[in-house]
Amino acid sequence: MTTVPEGYRSAQVGDARVVAREDAVAFVQDAIESAGTLYNFARRHPDAETIQGRQKLYIIPGPGSPRWVVRQLSHGGLLAPITGKRFFRSGKPRPLNELQLSVKLQQLGILTPNVVAAVVYSSRFSYHGEMAREEVGNARDLADCLFAEPDLDPLQRASALAAAGRLIGALHR
Repeated sequence: MTTVPEGYRSAQVGDARVVAREDAVAFVQDAIESAGTLYNFARRHPDAETIQGRQKLYIIPGPGSPRWVVRQLSHGGLLAPITGKRFFRSGKPRPLNELQLSVKLQQLGILTPNVVAAVVYSSRFSYHGEMAREEVGNARDLADCLFAEPDLDPLQRASALAAAGRLIGALHR
């Protein structure tokens, strides 16, 4: 059993283990019960916005604010075409690792989006997982800032790069 961080609570919904902030547990449970998964709930939400990266992410209103970004976890690299979104049941599930790492980084003063919920859907030999984080308002992609945004002047580009360097340095320390 994984330790649940302070301010979070664990709940079971069918085959799903939910670890969510105390203020979000009921909402996540209801979402999974109504749509089968949190991701399906977000995908079907009438106010959902879609972000396309390596996969689709959905931004939805959660209880309170800010909005939530909901994503499915998936493999990258060579395993992606073989395993897709399925992970072998071995050790601590990845969503719970991500939650604990995020909490630890915040305790160390590293800015990272707040995790609202981590969900693990178990089957016999594997699982798939989902994460919900608070949306970072007015955020811009670093690659866009450096290469694709024509309205940024060189000083703004240098400032974005310096901020990224400070973050990497803090993570290293």
